[in-house]
Amino acid sequence: MYSMLDENADTLDEQEKKVIESIRKHGWFGHHVMAEDALPGFSYTTGFSTSLGQPEVIGFSLGQHAHDILWEIYNAMTAGKFFPIGERCDKVLASHDVMFLPVSSKYYRDHLGWNIWYYGGENFDCFQLVLPDKENRFPWEAGVETWAVEGQPDLTAGNWAGRKASH
Repeated sequence: MYSMLDENADTLDEQEKKVIESIRKHGWFGHHVMAEDALPGFSYTTGFSTSLGQPEVIGFSLGQHAHDILWEIYNAMTAGKFFPIGERCDKVLASHDVMFLPVSSKYYRDHLGWNIWYYGGENFDCFQLVLPDKENRFPWEAGVETWAVEGQPDLTAGNWAGRKASH
């Protein structure tokens, strides 16, 4: 798989060099985008595919713990742990389940710009880390708290990968 790791560092600007240096040293780089207007903040990885052969990860409303959560995922994958896709997973957060769902490539340009640069296009996979509310209900489940819906846009191919009935 092509990545910017294959390029000459002399062609990169300072921010690009910082990303590449982090991936070379740590295996990945974390991007953090602040909330803006009605859009929630989000964080995502670059380098999981080249370092681990695993999809990149994006998560919304992770707050100040975003980097630590992404590190936990990276370390677990490094140790050979694989997370089930589309199933409840209790191996990421101590207090709640999470779920990983495939991100539709139609959302890549709006949310994963650094990955498009790094991989030279949209030829990579990404999973959305979905958090439940405090009662362990996901955004598509009845009675879920408002923040879990409004703070996590659905980046799947639609209706949370078919989990939520369309209106």
